[in-house]
Amino acid sequence: MSSMEDSDDATADCNLPKDIIVDILCRLPVRSLLRFRCVCKSWRTLIANPSFIAKHFNQAITCNEQLVVHTKRSFEVKHAVTMIVRTNKKRNDRLNVELPPPCDISNYVRLVGSSNGLLCISLCSTASVILLWNPATREFRNLPERQILVPTGKRVHTVFLGFGFEPNSSDYKIVRFLSYKVLKSNVPKVGVVEVYSQITDMWKEVNAGLKCQVNEYSPTAVVSGAVHWLGSRVAKEKDSIDGKDVIVSFDLGNEVFGDLPLPESNVYAQGHGFQICVLEESLSVLVFPTSGNMSKSIDIWVMKEYGVAASWAKQFSIRLFTGVSRPVGCFKNGELILQNNKEKLFLYNPRTKKFGTLPLCSARYVYDVHSYAESLVAVRAAI
Repeated sequence: MSSMEDSDDATADCNLPKDIIVDILCRLPVRSLLRFRCVCKSWRTLIANPSFIAKHFNQAITCNEQLVVHTKRSFEVKHAVTMIVRTNKKRNDRLNVELPPPCDISNYVRLVGSSNGLLCISLCSTASVILLWNPATREFRNLPERQILVPTGKRVHTVFLGFGFEPNSSDYKIVRFLSYKVLKSNVPKVGVVEVYSQITDMWKEVNAGLKCQVNEYSPTAVVSGAVHWLGSRVAKEKDSIDGKDVIVSFDLGNEVFGDLPLPESNVYAQGHGFQICVLEESLSVLVFPTSGNMSKSIDIWVMKEYGVAASWAKQFSIRLFTGVSRPVGCFKNGELILQNNKEKLFLYNPRTKKFGTLPLCSARYVYDVHSYAESLVAVRAAI
């Protein structure tokens, strides 16, 4: 990776010291920087420099926190993506984002994940059409299509996707695998596991050793270079779910699956739902009561040391009030996004125990909520 030292001439025509100019530019929004590329060739070189792009992104995530929310109000209305921007003034601003053109001709839109300003979107229920999109620069590209392989005579049950950044190789990767139904078996079988690399711009099959069943509607959480889902262990001798709920992980570097225990799983045996998320860069789990459960609280657990089961710690226990149906996401600082029975979204801060509003219309379908920060990261790997 080239450094900003290689772009010394980028500030040669200015009277200010180079470090000051870089510091000023890295605090500007992407929209302004895209215009400033036209000021001169040297500025264009600086703004395209990978070290500057990294510095700019790190500045963006410290100045404000954003969520990208994928909703749909009804089957007749198009999918919508909204940015919720949290500024230093603790105010929530809304920015409606126009989806890239390929989404206009698809009734199926799935926001797979968010990483360093890039969003991964699937436009087909079999995940054969996938694109990378940078909403800030408005760049997008369709990834090489590769039809997912289904065993002869079998029916696809669910296609799972995960998207994240692998820091050791500085590569953006997508993992894709399916489950399919087999007669006389209660457990869907896992088919081929494939990984896309932005650097190679290719898909490849991997022998990832998945030994768990991933929950069909599980959200994903990316922590420590791994994608995580909710799932259950499979009993080999019975070819059935053994009832042990776990967190399924896929290491983007080694490209292998693993599993982690849920916190106090013996306590939350029945009548509870789980949702995984990321709080302050740590893997976290929200435990909430499901239908028929008399419990009136949401517990927030954080894995203090990644991969160590004993490091699970309950951070908060939030007393629910009538009308709250479920948590749908959270800011990294721990503020929860809750949905009530009237399909309205609102905020709850477990530290201050105060509620807040979200600048969002009521949404019948809230599909995905991901952390986001704008960046200059390209949808194509640098050559």
